[in-house]
Amino acid sequence: MTPSERRVAMIRVLRACGCCTSVELAERLGVAQRTIYRDADALWAAGLPVVGLPGSGFTFEDGEPVAAVSLEGLEVAAAVEALRRYAEPWERPVWEALAKRLVEAAAACAERG
Repeated sequence: MTPSERRVAMIRVLRACGCCTSVELAERLGVAQRTIYRDADALWAAGLPVVGLPGSGFTFEDGEPVAAVSLEGLEVAAAVEALRRYAEPWERPVWEALAKRLVEAAAACAERG
C-alpha cells in the first residue's frame, strides 16, 4: 500500500469509526504507530481536518468527517479530455493510464449509487 493509499484508508476508517487510537489505526492498516502519526501530520498539512486528541485518539476536527468526493459523468469526461489534450507526447502513456483509472472509478461509483 502506498502512503497515499494508506492515508485514504485512514480517512475511511476514521469516517466509519469516528475516533481511533494510533494503536487501532496501526493494526488496521498494518503499519507502525509512528507511521500513523506521520500520516496524520501529512493529512493535516494537506488541509484535511485530522487531529489527535490526547487520551482519545485521532478524529476529525470539530467531529466533522471529510466529505466523500464524487464526480459526475460529465466532470470525469472533462477531466479525461483535459488530460489527453494537455499532456506532452512523452507524458501521454501516464496520462492515458490515469484517464482510464478515472473512468473506471467513476463507473464503480455510479454502480454503487
